[in-house]
Amino acid sequence: MELTYDCKMFKNTFESEFTWLNGFMRNVRRFGDKTAVYIPAKKNDSLTYFELNQKANKLANAMKRDGIKKSDVLFMQLYNSPEFLYAYIASQKAGAISNPANFNLSR
Repeated sequence: MELTYDCKMFKNTFESEFTWLNGFMRNVRRFGDKTAVYIPAKKNDSLTYFELNQKANKLANAMKRDGIKKSDVLFMQLYNSPEFLYAYIASQKAGAISNPANFNLSR
């Protein structure tokens, strides 16, 4: 397949610099005061990107204090909840590999 444009810059950027966490942090910088997540279980409460980032930072720092380090596997079995978001983002910030499992998992 012959390309009509030079895609090297695109591939180099997205294959080496783009990560899920970089994308999230870009949203924090650009849309910090915008709603990131709604929490219907808490009477339609919500968090902005800035607030979500703050909560994830707090958990990431606690993980690091507890010895979680880069490339550690962090198994998470949580309900679909804000806590799942905090844990997922925090594990990325700590450099850990998140391994989420459905809370209905048994045996």
